[in-house]
Amino acid sequence: MFYYYGNSVYTPYPLMLFEEARALVSKYFYVLHYEFDGFVPVFYIQPDGDLKSKFKEFALEAKSRKLLPFLRKSNGYLTIRVLPFEPKRRNPKTPLLLFVVTFITVLIDGFLRASDSLLPEVLGHEVNVLLTMLAYALALMAIVGIHEMGHKIVSMIHGVRTSLPYFIPAPPGIGIGGTFGAVIFQEEPPTNKDELFDIGFSGPIFGFLATVVVMLVAARVTGVVSLEQLKAWTEQGYVFVYIPTPVLMDIILSYYKPLPGPNYVYYLHPLAFVAWAGFIITALNLFPVWQLDGGHVIRALVGPKRARLLSIAGIAVLFILGYWMMALILLFFLMMGGKPIEPLDNVSPLSTSRKLMIIVYLVILVLCLPAPFYG
Repeated sequence: MFYYYGNSVYTPYPLMLFEEARALVSKYFYVLHYEFDGFVPVFYIQPDGDLKSKFKEFALEAKSRKLLPFLRKSNGYLTIRVLPFEPKRRNPKTPLLLFVVTFITVLIDGFLRASDSLLPEVLGHEVNVLLTMLAYALALMAIVGIHEMGHKIVSMIHGVRTSLPYFIPAPPGIGIGGTFGAVIFQEEPPTNKDELFDIGFSGPIFGFLATVVVMLVAARVTGVVSLEQLKAWTEQGYVFVYIPTPVLMDIILSYYKPLPGPNYVYYLHPLAFVAWAGFIITALNLFPVWQLDGGHVIRALVGPKRARLLSIAGIAVLFILGYWMMALILLFFLMMGGKPIEPLDNVSPLSTSRKLMIIVYLVILVLCLPAPFYG
């Protein structure tokens, strides 16, 4: 669902590495002078040429030597701090175990939804419960997994080390279809704001595209019932829950299966519920809240202070407009706090092309928001 940075080890600075660090910094930049902040060397450099590209090249070589350089601006000067760095080793069996457990909980949740006694009557044919259960589980795991692999793939392209996805199981009927999503752990910071933007935005884009594919299939198998029929079933003791549907979901459903009239509603097939979950996951992650994907994207655009203000403002807007459940979930993530992801180079600006990508970001967010958000 979102990713964290952390759990890597910054070791105490060995003095024997100072000369190596100084030689490496001097190879790429003109060093005006240096000082120590505690045991950490701080090199004051003179900007020269394309700072972003030069620092990226420098950072790649530094990381190959297990050193992490941090480019900052201090009192009008550019400084580079160099720290020894050792990524934390993780148990490779844990992601696999969590995947298996989560797949089981999602299967059970799918079985419960596929066993709906009214589904055959709504669809007009018998329902293969086992096949529907399997399709449900595969679709939901694919959406969540593809979202996280989007982060993973783009991180690999940029040379940023990350863990495999850690799926989070949930009791069937709780969470989103038997899972609380997944998370990957970033084991080192991105080099610059461009990489922070790319890694943060890649997950929602990949997950969004996977969700659209599932929705295109689900629209063809979703049923339509009259309000009169729902009332009759309610009188027989059945209980129904109204689910506000995202904008794009409404568009796809109305295109492939338009309602006969105002007194009809959609009776969601289990696959349609998976698509609904995918849209909600994408919308939640795109909100500019601290550790969520949207938080990383907006922080790359406007910086940490303004990003935090936007986090609070976005949650307040959801509360005001009445979508309190989504607001509470986002507020929970905001209150979790934690150290925000900062790139090694937080001086170089975000590229113009990525600033323009904010338009795509906003369009996807709007398409994934439930319709009641608009009134």
